[in-house]
Amino acid sequence: MQNPKAFLDSESSFKGQYSRQVFQTLHFAYRKSFPKIISLVILGFIGRVLLLANANIIGVWVDTFCRAPAVCRAVPAFFHTYNNDQFLHLLTAMALGGFVLTAIFRIWFSRLSAEAVSGLYDEVTFRTSRLPIKFFDQNPVGRIVTRFSSDYGNVFRLFGGPLAEFLAIIFDIVSMLILISIASPYYMPIVIAIAALNYLVYRLNRDRLRVERRG
Repeated sequence: MQNPKAFLDSESSFKGQYSRQVFQTLHFAYRKSFPKIISLVILGFIGRVLLLANANIIGVWVDTFCRAPAVCRAVPAFFHTYNNDQFLHLLTAMALGGFVLTAIFRIWFSRLSAEAVSGLYDEVTFRTSRLPIKFFDQNPVGRIVTRFSSDYGNVFRLFGGPLAEFLAIIFDIVSMLILISIASPYYMPIVIAIAALNYLVYRLNRDRLRVERRG
């Protein structure tokens, strides 16, 4: 067996990308619920768009009060006949719809994640129980137990809230880019420049961050 210290050093200094097995594990866990996951992702994205688009609607509402044609921004034809009450009703409906769709996405995604992890755990238990005795002779009991205790708990926590939160952040970023482009297309070059700078900083510090996290 490899020297334990050398193994720990190689693990701390590892460079590369996520193994394909990580994505294969995610696919295996979620494949039974894939159509439901796609539906929930669509609902969650629509929910975030509805919530964030309130700012755009408020901007249109404010534009309707402008009385200087030379400096006023043109109001979309759809909102020409809207009065204050109709704007309030629209904003309320969008906010309620956004909250409801976001709640549906979070709750059902967490439930499907719990079912996915449970199915993964059952499959790992079944396959492990079918391994030859040689496997248990070559691997410490503590390592095997850890896979069914702390590692399982980490996977369960990752599949539930954090994964839903990660998707929600993606929804927000994409929604804001779309809404900003609609409100002011001239802002997009600034967004692209900021994104490029953030990616550059990440690339320059990625290896150091990995070492610090594993140290």
